[in-house]
Parts: sequence; C-alpha cells; structure tokens
Amino acid sequence: MNEKQIAALREGFETQYGKRDGFNPKYLTRNGWGGYVNGRIEDAWQEWIACYQHLAPMVEDAERYLWLRNFDLRCKDGVNINPPCAHVHASLYSHAVGTIPAVRLVTGDELDRAIDSAREQEKKTC
Repeated sequence: MNEKQIAALREGFETQYGKRDGFNPKYLTRNGWGGYVNGRIEDAWQEWIACYQHLAPMVEDAERYLWLRNFDLRCKDGVNINPPCAHVHASLYSHAVGTIPAVRLVTGDELDRAIDSAREQEKKTC
C-alpha cells in the first residue's frame, strides 16, 4: 500500500469511527510513529487495514472485470471498433449440435449474462 492509499483509508476510518455515539475526537490523536495513542482505536485501525488488505485483490479483480465489460463504452461506435484502441475482449463461442460454430465479441450486459450462465452450468456439473 502506498501513502496515498493509506491516507484515503485513514480518512475513511476516522470518518466512520467518528460517527459513533459519544465519540470524543481526542481519541484520534496519533503518536510520533503514526499510530493512535488510544489502544482501542489503534486496534480498530489495524483491523480496518487488515480488512482492506483482504478485500484488495477482489477490488482489483472487479476493476479488471469492469474494464473488460465496458469495452464498448471505450472503443466502439455502434458496431465499428474505433482504432487505435488497445483492448482485451471476451469472445463467446457457441455451437449447437449440427450447426456451424460461431465466435463473436461480447461486452456489457451480454457478457454478464454469459458469465452468469456459465457459472450456473458449472455449479450443476461440479
């Protein structure tokens, strides 16, 4: 975590913690090492950081997914892809028995439906 992330987390922590009934702002006083003087506040801060660190990989995955999902908002004008546009896209392969296979680009709501459908099928077969 960089200093900017820590500062944003600390601001969120202090805002949320400060909303408690009977909260005294002096409890947010920090010592010379950046920790809170009040031990209970310091423990709560460390738990806040641990929670963030646990969730950070999931947030990163969600950001990656949204980047992929919203490809059409960045690079498409109707049907045409507007170059230059660095992108990664998802291709949907469909093939019913006795038909010619088809592959096409999917994004947005269609990508969500395809992912949800594949996950449901996986639940049924695994």
